[in-house]
Amino acid sequence: MIYADYRYYKDFFKGKLIPAEDFDHAALLATQYIDNVTFGRIGSDVTDTVKNACCAAAEIYYKCDMSDAALEAAGKSAEKTGDYSVTYAKSDFSYSSRDKQLSKTVKLWLGSTGLMYRGIG
Repeated sequence: MIYADYRYYKDFFKGKLIPAEDFDHAALLATQYIDNVTFGRIGSDVTDTVKNACCAAAEIYYKCDMSDAALEAAGKSAEKTGDYSVTYAKSDFSYSSRDKQLSKTVKLWLGSTGLMYRGIG
C-alpha cells in the first residue's frame, strides 16, 4: 500500500514537482523507505503526518531519478582520441546525498511520532 496518492500530494501536501504519471513509482519507493525506518509499525494507521512524509520522500526519489535520466542523456561530455580519454557528465545528485536527504526529511515528519524508535516500546 502506498501511503499517499497523487490527489493528496497535489491538494493537501501542495506538491508541484512530480507529474501524475511519475508519482506512483516515487511514492512506492518512499513508502518502502518509510516502512524500513519505522520497522513496519505504520500498518493501516496512515495519518496525515505519514502521508506528508511519503510525499516529501517521493520528491527526493523523483529528483534523483530525474538527475539519473539527465546524466544518461548527457552521456559523454568530452572525448579525446590521442592517448584515448573520455569524460562523462556528472550528476548534481549523488546517492549518498539522496540518502541523507531522505533521512533528514522523514525524520522531520516522523521524528516525534515514536514510529522511528529502535527500542522496545
